[in-house]
Amino acid sequence: MFFISGLKLAIGCLGYSAFGQQVPVNILTKKGNVGFFNPDWLIDIANVCVVVRIMGSYQVSQLPFTISVTQCHTSLPSYQ
Repeated sequence: MFFISGLKLAIGCLGYSAFGQQVPVNILTKKGNVGFFNPDWLIDIANVCVVVRIMGSYQVSQLPFTISVTQCHTSLPSYQ
């Protein structure tokens, strides 16, 4: 989890250092010859895709942690 968070933070910092505040708030909007004039539907679809991707990657990134907790729990003596 910390590795993925650090990687995404590094990508964001590198992007900001490369482009600064020249990047628009939403990169899908019309700026020059790139983008759409009214991309509300496209932004909604992109947001849904991001949520689906994060839900799937969270489960995969937490798998090593879940395995280690399960192994520690099963190695403890049971008190009955």
